[in-house]
Amino acid sequence: MRARGTYSLAAMLVGVVAAATWTIAEVQAQKATPADIAAKISGTWVVNLDQSPGLHRPAGRQGFLRTPSGVRVESAVFMQRRGGGGGMSSPSGPSDLTPRERAEQAAIATFQQAAQQVTIKATADSVTFTDSAGERTYAVNGKNNPVDVNGVEVDAKSHWDKNTLKQEFSAGGIKITHVWEPSADGAHLTFTLSRESMRGSGKSVAVYDRKP
Repeated sequence: MRARGTYSLAAMLVGVVAAATWTIAEVQAQKATPADIAAKISGTWVVNLDQSPGLHRPAGRQGFLRTPSGVRVESAVFMQRRGGGGGMSSPSGPSDLTPRERAEQAAIATFQQAAQQVTIKATADSVTFTDSAGERTYAVNGKNNPVDVNGVEVDAKSHWDKNTLKQEFSAGGIKITHVWEPSADGAHLTFTLSRESMRGSGKSVAVYDRKP
């Protein structure tokens, strides 16, 4: 009986230690500073197509992968919600838009794609993305810092949100949100793109692997 009691006490102690270790690790992850997250997302990343099934390459374009709009598939592809009438709302044609509206939609569309390979250099105060489209730097201060896209002003806001970098872009009544979340070991980076407008909303997910 004494041996059994000793065994039970030892098992209990092991459980307590394991729980304490898990709690400490969780608290440390929650207390990660912006500099810690910036260091984890910095590097060169290559998209993992096996983990990003909703991505495809647009015809005639190199370097980028785009998510198909209007496809009602659960997760990983761009989805558009049905309107109150039960039908899928269709985008306005070029003839329905003013020149300014067409320019705004073209500008915001540049934020609705995922690069096949991207190099990120981040600090607690700024982040720079370099891919086949060029180099873009954003202040990470939670304030609106408009960016110029082919002569069109796009509102841009970037901030650290717990263990992620969150970016919001808006123009022409469309809001695009980017969320960059590194894995605990820094080997993978999950990119979530969300789109909101009067015509619907949707979300896409791409997973990147760190390039050696």
